[in-house]
Amino acid sequence: MSKISLKNKVASVKAILNGFGKTILLIFAQLGPAVAICDFNLDYSKEMVLCLNDGGFVTLNGN
Repeated sequence: MSKISLKNKVASVKAILNGFGKTILLIFAQLGPAVAICDFNLDYSKEMVLCLNDGGFVTLNGN
């Protein structure tokens, strides 16, 4: 178990299309904050939301 906790925090992750952004998004999601997904590619952003949902994380859709 990680000693770092971001519970009750908010993390904004930009440029999730590249490998670093995707990795950071998944790590942050595991550490407990609410994560805001920010990318110009809406389809990829939606794909990442589905990926988080499949991993058991709760997401909100802000259409």
